[in-house]
Amino acid sequence: LCEKLATAINIGIAPLVEAGLEVWADLEDVPVYQAMRQANMRSVGELWTKGVPLADLSDMLDLGIPERPQHMIGYLPAGLVPAADIAGPPNAGETPPPDDSDSVGQGGGGLRIADCGLRIGEKAPAGKPSAADVLAASLWKAWEASWRPTARAMEQMLRSHLLMQERKVVAELKASDLRLQASGTARASREPGLVSSSAPEAFGVRKNPEVVARVLFDIFGSAASQQALEARVRVFMADARELGIRQALAEAGLTGEAQAQALREMTANPEIIAGLRADQVRISTLVNNRTRNLLRAELQTGLEAGEGIRDLASRVQGVMQGRRAQAYTIARNSVSQAISHARYTAQQGYATHEIWIHSRGPGERRQTHVDAEFRYRAQPKPIGELWQIGAAQLRYPRDPQGPPAEVINCQCMAIGKRIAAESGERMPNGKCQMPNAESILAAQLAEGFVQAAATAGLLREETHE
Repeated sequence: LCEKLATAINIGIAPLVEAGLEVWADLEDVPVYQAMRQANMRSVGELWTKGVPLADLSDMLDLGIPERPQHMIGYLPAGLVPAADIAGPPNAGETPPPDDSDSVGQGGGGLRIADCGLRIGEKAPAGKPSAADVLAASLWKAWEASWRPTARAMEQMLRSHLLMQERKVVAELKASDLRLQASGTARASREPGLVSSSAPEAFGVRKNPEVVARVLFDIFGSAASQQALEARVRVFMADARELGIRQALAEAGLTGEAQAQALREMTANPEIIAGLRADQVRISTLVNNRTRNLLRAELQTGLEAGEGIRDLASRVQGVMQGRRAQAYTIARNSVSQAISHARYTAQQGYATHEIWIHSRGPGERRQTHVDAEFRYRAQPKPIGELWQIGAAQLRYPRDPQGPPAEVINCQCMAIGKRIAAESGERMPNGKCQMPNAESILAAQLAEGFVQAAATAGLLREETHE
């Protein structure tokens, strides 16, 4: 305000003074202004160390920091672990999805709260677990830990993105409401019989519901908004696919330069590149469309009830709060799907057989997935054949082409390995009977798999530094 006043004086008054006059706002030397700047900088320092992205801080405090991709990411000190990584969010377990779920786990407008640990009335399995069960559990935990940081980072990105979208929707609705009120009041002054000029709200958004559709399209449906989310999603999908390829190559026994060369070749694989492109479009489109549809339905309810802009803004905030709560489910399903697809593609060239390992995390166990582990332990599945999971046939765990009931919230994994024909007895059907297949595969795989996961984590840390 001071700067605008100084400019106005220089333009309108200073030329009238013969002796010459120059006015400026010396804000930097005003004690109260200095105190405000110092308070803002302290807030930035405190919030930055808590993982709040710099872009969000700039928006909150009006700092005017230029937009950069890295400013969209929140960082935490290496010694800190998000509490959610320890306790897990309420929807972190493996649970049956809602009937209308899509391929990233979005279902309906509400949230499904998963069981954590044993369900009420459920008893722990009796008896001592077999050596194969213990080994399978160890492998599953190593695999789940390998991609969980990427899912957490993607969750944070989605939450930040949804928060920015919420602010844009509220700001655009308010600005549109003010413009409509000003336009309506001006019209009323020219046409006294139209409506009393003392009631500008009579011309606002509530009387022009088509404005809501335009605002939602601009923020969620335009090409620019779609591309903005695609660019952010692509980073995490690329990380997930590289990790999946590394793990498959480690299963094949490749290490050192041989693994690095194979990784370069697989990263350039047209199927991997096409899958990456398809994922970024699919995920960003599904997230934007679901959010837009939920907002449109909620705002339509408010408009029909004759609510003003303040109540409509509250509805927007309520919907977006629910969407942010779903961010981890979306991120977890998206990241684990990308890893499974990359592992599946890489295994085609190195493995001969696969076994299935069901989730050892919190939540329910789908019986079809538990049955698959024990069935394919007894007879490993040849590479190239489809998994038979209940009535569904899947290429890999969480195959987005499969039915939601067997795909969404699934946390199973597939282990591939080359098995020489002479290591088992030939059956009449030509398949190789492996009486201890899980032990053979897991024993050969364990060390290389864990090393691949650790290497990928170190590479990400070096990149961030």
